[in-house]
Amino acid sequence: MRTLPKQQRPGRRLLVAGMIPVVAAAAVTTAVLMDDEEADPAVVVTGNGEVRGVVDEEVRRFDGIPYAAPPVGDLRWELPGPPADWSGVRDATEPGAPCVQPDMTTGARLEGSSEDCLYLNVTVPRSADGPVPVMVWFHGGAFSSGAGADYDPRRLAVEGEVAVVTVNSRLGALGYFGHPGLADSGTYGLADQQAALRWIEENAAAFGGDPERVTLFGNSSGGADICGHLASPESAGLFDGAIIQSGSCRQHWPADLMFPGGGPLSYWSDFDTASEAGTGAAIALGCEGDDPIGCLREQSPDDLLALNGSFLTMTYGTPLLPEDPVQAIAAGRFNQVPVLQGNTREEHRYFARIFEVDPNAGADVYRDLLDQAFPGRAEAIMEEYPIAESEYGAELAFAAVGTDSAWICPTLQVAEELSARVPAYSYEFADPDAPVDEAFFPGGFPHGSPHGSEVPYLLDLGFELEWTQAQRELSDRMIEYWTAFATTGRPASPEAWPAFSEADPVTLQLSPEGDRPIDTASDHRCGFWSGQP
Repeated sequence: MRTLPKQQRPGRRLLVAGMIPVVAAAAVTTAVLMDDEEADPAVVVTGNGEVRGVVDEEVRRFDGIPYAAPPVGDLRWELPGPPADWSGVRDATEPGAPCVQPDMTTGARLEGSSEDCLYLNVTVPRSADGPVPVMVWFHGGAFSSGAGADYDPRRLAVEGEVAVVTVNSRLGALGYFGHPGLADSGTYGLADQQAALRWIEENAAAFGGDPERVTLFGNSSGGADICGHLASPESAGLFDGAIIQSGSCRQHWPADLMFPGGGPLSYWSDFDTASEAGTGAAIALGCEGDDPIGCLREQSPDDLLALNGSFLTMTYGTPLLPEDPVQAIAAGRFNQVPVLQGNTREEHRYFARIFEVDPNAGADVYRDLLDQAFPGRAEAIMEEYPIAESEYGAELAFAAVGTDSAWICPTLQVAEELSARVPAYSYEFADPDAPVDEAFFPGGFPHGSPHGSEVPYLLDLGFELEWTQAQRELSDRMIEYWTAFATTGRPASPEAWPAFSEADPVTLQLSPEGDRPIDTASDHRCGFWSGQP
């Protein structure tokens, strides 16, 4: 069932009229619960019933709360409906199942993953004095893997005095499947997140959160999710700020740049392209009859999991996403809230590793890689990005090409487009020795700050990090910046962190050695990639 438009609430930071929803009625029990000195801090009354979480000296935590009906059976590839009410006190001490996804080791369905997965987790600081800002985390994973519970927001909540919500939403073929018979093709994951945001709007106050201050943040495809919310009219009024980490709305990877033999990649596809892929998938599964959707709904999740590789983009030309987000943002047709966005300094060193470049092969392999990704431009690129005399020189040069052309320069273009209409802030995460998976990077490889390396500076990932004091201090500063943005709409004072603009395109580089403004476009040769002298 589609949601009705809403009106703007006083005090929200949204800047555009005509795209603001009306506030849904808050649960009447909220004020009583929070003001009652006798209330059990581990129990909260939501709009669907009571939940009992876990309380310690630092936080109150509530996991595995359903925000929508399970999208199973006939509800597969339908917009999410409201969760059922329950009686008694629901246990909220364990997260819900992750959405159906592959095991990264075997490729088979991840044990415990399920279609019944629309759950969220809420972490609130015990020290909060009054309603605190709410930060909503959308995880990365190429629209096909991950879960909200993979990320522990304790430090962010406690140090920043914010409530943090982590969310599961449908993934892969179950979240982004397209077909001519499905009007909402390729947007079911986006619809789930919108349902989660409506749940937050109605229930945040019961947990001590401020529904008037909701900031989205996410990494990689989680950042692209936020681009989708910026461009979706149905997301209007459901959030007040956006933090996009390494997930620029304009990112596009040419063939063979991300993966050997891979085609061109983008976060977005049009309805016709998604429908064509879905028609082919239906035929492959024997569902080309009179009711292909009904037939597909009878397939097992494991059978559909095999289709994931064809459905890793969000579809525009649909009710939830009428316009290509790239065009919508360029034209100013988006939900106009403050935006903080940026990248890691060496994004593509992670993906260049996948190519397993022979350290001894040198220029020939580098030229071949460039020929595949940038036909006709290899020589010019090699002149601009020469191979350094080091063991991994060819691989590092290829990584620099990918970082600049496909990650940082597109992000800066979006920053310029955003800054024409809303407060926009730009960062570059630049820890030269950021914690990484040592099994993935060989000993002696200068990994720098590859894709995703900023995430553990904000959220704990379930393992101990051996940080230096300077890295710990960087983490503290980043938490301060991110939560200040969630609280006020700016990450720091104008003197410490100026807003990005066409006239003053300043990016704040975040480093253990200290934070400083840089000319990112010059550092990453954006003039070369835009064809400018």
